[in-house]
Amino acid sequence: MTALLTGTRIGLRVLDAERLSSSWMTQIVIHARTELRQRAELALASLSNAHASAVAHATHPDNVARSKIRGNSATTKSVPRIQVKLSKALNANAARAAEKNSNFTPTLMDWPENASCADVLEALAASLDFHYLKKYDARVTSADISLLYANSGTAINDAHMTGTLAWLWRNSSGITVSQKDRRNCVLDVHAIVQYPRKVAQDFASDDDSDLYSDVYSSSGKRKASGSILRSSKRFALAPAGAGAYRTSVQIDEQQYTRPLHVSIRRANSASGATKKMYILTLDRVRYAAKAFFDIGGRAPTLEENLQHLRNELVCQKHAGHCLTRFKSRTAEAKISIADLSVAESFILHVVEGPMKHQAWIVDPLLSTFETVKFSGTDVAGSHGDLFGSTCDALAHFSLEDSEAHLVFVDIQGIKEP
Repeated sequence: MTALLTGTRIGLRVLDAERLSSSWMTQIVIHARTELRQRAELALASLSNAHASAVAHATHPDNVARSKIRGNSATTKSVPRIQVKLSKALNANAARAAEKNSNFTPTLMDWPENASCADVLEALAASLDFHYLKKYDARVTSADISLLYANSGTAINDAHMTGTLAWLWRNSSGITVSQKDRRNCVLDVHAIVQYPRKVAQDFASDDDSDLYSDVYSSSGKRKASGSILRSSKRFALAPAGAGAYRTSVQIDEQQYTRPLHVSIRRANSASGATKKMYILTLDRVRYAAKAFFDIGGRAPTLEENLQHLRNELVCQKHAGHCLTRFKSRTAEAKISIADLSVAESFILHVVEGPMKHQAWIVDPLLSTFETVKFSGTDVAGSHGDLFGSTCDALAHFSLEDSEAHLVFVDIQGIKEP
């Protein structure tokens, strides 16, 4: 028997600038005053860092407004911080030794240790981009950069760049960091920039074609990124961190040139508190379709329904990525778990006709419509079977693997016979 997970909800552990615009429902349960204070400290540090990142990314940093974050300095100091120093930028493909050094002005950035290495790398890339645009009239992205420890001259392990800055710092042992820098919590790095480029590249700002592709340099070496999927062969099973769960959404619309035969009917027994369940037949193939009928005690508009469905689809993709890592971890530890999979969902949006702007999230239709809540506020830990225990473990794993940036708080699905 296997189980197909058809729904999850994410409770955001840390709110940063990107997640503040999200409409996902958050569920934060506070059990003690100390936990509330810790979360407030993390949120404040993250918001402060978002402003610092905006300054670092800006072409003209002086034009960025001053941060409006105010508060007790003791609160901000309670979150450990690491200073990242970019002291040199070298041209990887320079024809002569004299052209190797780009004469980059060293820069020092202050980061909370829970910042993702992906964010740090993007900030470093922004500084290098400004320098290379001014000096060489060339653009630089994080895909063009390899990092070295300044003290030892050795490459930073790509696997150590998949988590948080604290994870990278803990793994920067031996001669990679000088004793003085270690005492002062300074990570001194050099950047190897793929310049001049052996193959011309287009950096048009409106080109999103590579949102989901792996990035390689001309030499074929993989670059550091925020995803474990892009790590080098020197694999280390580290927490993925927030970077691995950050999502770029690209809408892929398929236009049909032939008529589609679609029928839809209600399935009352499977409707929930916020969504109605339908049986949808598309070219003689039956699917389970869901649409929102209640958001915050009122009926959603057609546009709100579509946006909530898109958010749910992104959440499903997060769950699939987390489940893949969960299975790898349990297989390595030789732990038996239930056979889980995440539904391959898509959104069906009507653009013309009498049902224009209606939308549904569509899943495979199984032999049973009965949805089982494997995890959640009321039932977590109460399932004694293997499926319930596995889903409880998956929820805990999502918190650990994302380094407390998110947790799956409501896992439900259908058991396949």
